[in-house]
Amino acid sequence: MVEYALLLVAVGVPTVAGLTAGGATMFKNYRAARNHMLSAFP
Repeated sequence: MVEYALLLVAVGVPTVAGLTAGGATMFKNYRAARNHMLSAFP
């Protein structure tokens, strides 16, 4: 039981951190592209 919990933590924490970082990067790129498109059509 303890081994399963440690494995879950060892796999889960980096996965969540990676998804969070990837989501933040995608959101930043989306905002930049959206602002660029809106400024292209005044």
